[in-house]
Amino acid sequence: MVAATYRFSHQVHWPAQLDDVRRAARAARDDADGVPVLLVHGGSDITHPPTGPRGYRRRMPELHSIVIHCRDPYLLAPFWSLVTGLPAVPEDEAKLADRSLAPGESVLLRDPHRHRPGVWISPVDDLPGPGRIHLDLVGDAEERAAVLEAGATVVRELPGWTVFADPEGNEFCLLPHQP
Repeated sequence: MVAATYRFSHQVHWPAQLDDVRRAARAARDDADGVPVLLVHGGSDITHPPTGPRGYRRRMPELHSIVIHCRDPYLLAPFWSLVTGLPAVPEDEAKLADRSLAPGESVLLRDPHRHRPGVWISPVDDLPGPGRIHLDLVGDAEERAAVLEAGATVVRELPGWTVFADPEGNEFCLLPHQP
């Protein structure tokens, strides 16, 4: 696993225009010689949504679902179902129970009320190493214990959060609830 170096010389302030973000990302990437770059906000308030030229709220894409690539959906679907509290859709739950998923078939974990994005557990033949993307979850001590009981392992403790790995080594973070 390659350690990422973060540079903070190219900052984007809200309200930001999409072109500002693209320009800063290009400049940071060019300066970093291929090293991953984290763009950070230089001010104290990052809650303002991006706006258009006349101050109207710019329409941005909505998060629809999250896809977690895996080697074994029979292992990871139950794990992520427990950790996220999202049940498998009935059709996929039945296929998991009788181990009848077709080769390459994904499992959908979905909030029955559809208040949260769905999570697809998707098997792939060529799976790159862990760390390409991860989830940040929020929970308390009881939920931390449940994550460990579900099969997660602690990778490292950091000030303010814990980094875990799922049964296939994909990292995710658990942060405390904010007041």
